[in-house]
Amino acid sequence: MTLTNDFSLIDADRCRQHGWRSTQNFYFTQNDTVVPLLVAELGRALPFYPLAFKQLNQNVYQLVALLGLHPGRNLFVDANGQWRVNYIPSPYRAHPFALMKVQMDNGNSQYMIGFDRR
Repeated sequence: MTLTNDFSLIDADRCRQHGWRSTQNFYFTQNDTVVPLLVAELGRALPFYPLAFKQLNQNVYQLVALLGLHPGRNLFVDANGQWRVNYIPSPYRAHPFALMKVQMDNGNSQYMIGFDRR
């Protein structure tokens, strides 16, 4: 899953009146061709997904599940927005929340929780 400009940091004042509902469909994944996986997911994901390593920079690779062969086409979500196999990768189960790396004013970075505004 790619974090886009649609993700915002959670702000206690701005989000005070909001709540959480579980995902009703997976339409938000329909254009994804890869999704990052955690090592802890490997045993559950392996029976359902082809796995690969995506190069992030010269010496850094990320474990991903392949979801499609052509850009913009996720083969694991059907026309009704339902996931086709029994295991749903953790970034999608956590939706609309994601960890975001935020650059602080002092030059350090830290991870904060963001949410998808779409």
